Amino acid sequence: MLSRYDHLEAIPDDPGQLRLPLARASRLVESLAAHREEAFLYRRLATLRDDVPIEEELADLEWRGAKAELQEVCRELGDEGLLKRVTAWRG
Repeated sequence: MLSRYDHLEAIPDDPGQLRLPLARASRLVESLAAHREEAFLYRRLATLRDDVPIEEELADLEWRGAKAELQEVCRELGDEGLLKRVTAWRG
């Protein structure tokens, strides 16, 4: 839908305006209505902000490897497979 309407606000509330089979359009409109606030939140979380000052320099943000604490977190979450994907560890 976003490829057609570009913005969440532009998606019509009327299933008949979606140019989809009516049953599918109705489910889509119902789902969007039920989860509208979540959709707006996810959009906000995914938006890259360039108006927030940061004190760090670019070099401070350089990836230097995962901290050792990640191993314990992965064990607690039951996802030790993630550890196999870590390519660098901090000394």
